[in-house]
Amino acid sequence: MADENTLDLITRFETILDTSDFSNENYDKQLEAIRKYYKFTCEIPAFVMLVLILYNCGYFKLDVSIHIFLEMVLEGDSNKIADFTKTYAYYSSVYKFIPLFSINLGMGYAFVIGWDVEFDGMIGLTENGSDGNEVIYNIQRAIKYFSETARLARLAKLEKIDKKQLQEDYLKMLGMTDIYTSSRLDYSRRLDICDMIY
Repeated sequence: MADENTLDLITRFETILDTSDFSNENYDKQLEAIRKYYKFTCEIPAFVMLVLILYNCGYFKLDVSIHIFLEMVLEGDSNKIADFTKTYAYYSSVYKFIPLFSINLGMGYAFVIGWDVEFDGMIGLTENGSDGNEVIYNIQRAIKYFSETARLARLAKLEKIDKKQLQEDYLKMLGMTDIYTSSRLDYSRRLDICDMIY
């Protein structure tokens, strides 16, 4: 028998379909914006498309938000994108990382769950921090992860990671709402892709 979360999810999907809240026109424009920014010549990953469908339907709760950079891409705001990538260089389209969700961990930290096109799976990165040194450290770790020089060594380590289990862990984290900040921060450190391969 399906658990309550699964039944709730099915009910919410049925409601979305029944009330026609989903706008195909908006969705098509958003897919085109993603395709254009990331220069996709192949199919956009299915999970990214699912996130866009849920985003258009108002599915996400306030404690889990779609990432601000993804919103910039969907809006096609090139000025905001250029400004954002001056600091967070790894969001530049050349790295083919699509940030999907941002989870506030407290104490200045955030955990970003996104899609790594090269890895062909979800990855998570710790972002920001409680002071400037931690912010810079987390930016440098992410840039190192996405750098071309580390690519071959990284791919060998990534092959050993169970993508399905990692995705399940990230989805569990998205559902966490009633745990202490310190526990959530510790959990994010276990799920940070950089911690797994360095």
